[in-house]
Amino acid sequence: LRAPTAGPVIPASAALDAADPLTADSAPAVADTHRDRVLGEQRALKEFLAKRFRIAHGAVESFVEAAYRSGFEHRVDPLLVLAVAAVESRFNPVAESARGARGLMQVLPKYHQDKLAAHGGDDALLDPVVNIDVGTRILRDYIRRGGSLRSGLGLYSGASEESLSQYAD
Repeated sequence: LRAPTAGPVIPASAALDAADPLTADSAPAVADTHRDRVLGEQRALKEFLAKRFRIAHGAVESFVEAAYRSGFEHRVDPLLVLAVAAVESRFNPVAESARGARGLMQVLPKYHQDKLAAHGGDDALLDPVVNIDVGTRILRDYIRRGGSLRSGLGLYSGASEESLSQYAD
């Protein structure tokens, strides 16, 4: 695992909703409130995931931070990214399926060579940060291609119409 970053992730792209009526005087206070909310959400998630999946706090911290970073960068809800990792691998960073899917988000390398090339190839999927980033990019692409979150999740999981409901729910 990569060493955790200096602290919780609050990417610059996590900007406040443009619809908020901000004035020059109120912007710093609103930004501080937003940052505090995101930090609190991350702390709660780390605690919950560490207990629920019996993961070491250092490992779960890096998973949550990577999910937030990739989620904000690729415009996918970080909670969705973490939910997919929970369903796909139960947060086992070295999980491998019978079909060859690898890592936290169970990425099938043979279908995503274009996304893996920049990371050095298939073995990079065993790095949780890379796996979350590549998996998030794939999920974003499938949601766009499918036209909805539900269809995108179906494409991601390779679900049939029958099993889609259970996976998406």
